[in-house]
Parts: sequence; structure tokens; C-alpha cells
Amino acid sequence: MSNGEIRVDDKEVIKALANLSFKQMNKAYRTGMKKALDPILKQTKVNLRSSGIRNVNKPYIGKNGKKYKSMLQGVKTSVYIGDTEDSWGKVHIMSEFRLKFFEKGTNERHTRKGWKRGSITPKWFFRNAVNQKGKEATDNLDENIRDAILKAWNKK
Repeated sequence: MSNGEIRVDDKEVIKALANLSFKQMNKAYRTGMKKALDPILKQTKVNLRSSGIRNVNKPYIGKNGKKYKSMLQGVKTSVYIGDTEDSWGKVHIMSEFRLKFFEKGTNERHTRKGWKRGSITPKWFFRNAVNQKGKEATDNLDENIRDAILKAWNKK
């Protein structure tokens, strides 16, 4: 690498792809995609811990006794491998229902009798994580997929 140029020797990657089965290629693509999304996932968890929300590590036990995940366990990645145009990967916070309310905040709530029940101010821990680490994730995507393909080929 010189003067900001990136040179990639794709001969090895093409040779590795020719020797891998379809299942191994999809697995390598999935692991490379997940590894590229890791910076956003980790930054979201760091932002969540430092947002001022209490007990993010502890599971929530509802009034009916049902045990829910902790908020940190609600931050997840998903990768879908379909056709060449239909593959995607994402980091999402919708695995734990409380995270949506802390991320975006809520309006002032009232009972029918007019008693105020308060509101939640938005914390924006997820949006800030995407802004901070989104470019890094997209920059490292090709490199991570190439490394995963070569690793699968070397394993074979």
C-alpha cells in the first residue's frame, strides 16, 4: 500500500472460490459480513452502557413473572444470503422491546383521569453508533469477506 492506494491480489480469492462448494461459499460470505458488522454492534453496546440507563446488564422480570432478555442481549446482527442482489446484513435493537423506547424516547403519557406518567428522553445510542462506526464497517466489508473465503479454502 503506497500513497493511499489499495492493491488486492484477487487471483488467490478466485482460485479459492473455484474450489469451494456453494454451502462453503455462503458460510464464508456470512462470516465475513458478520465480522464487518461487529464494530457497529460493539459501539452500540458501549453507547448503551454509557447512556445512563440503569440495569442494562440485568434481565427484566415482568409483573406476570416472565423473564425477558437484558438490554445488551437485545442488540443483534442479522445476515441474509440470497441471490447476488438480495443479500444483506444489519445490526438491530428490536430483539428486546424496551430498547426502542430508550432509543427514540416517548411522549408525555397521561392516565384517563389526567395523572401524568412521564416521558422518556431519547438516548440515541444506536444512531450515534451507526454514525461513528458505519463507514468503518463498509470499508472493511470486502476485506473481511476475502479473508473469510481464504480461511475457508485453507481449512479445506
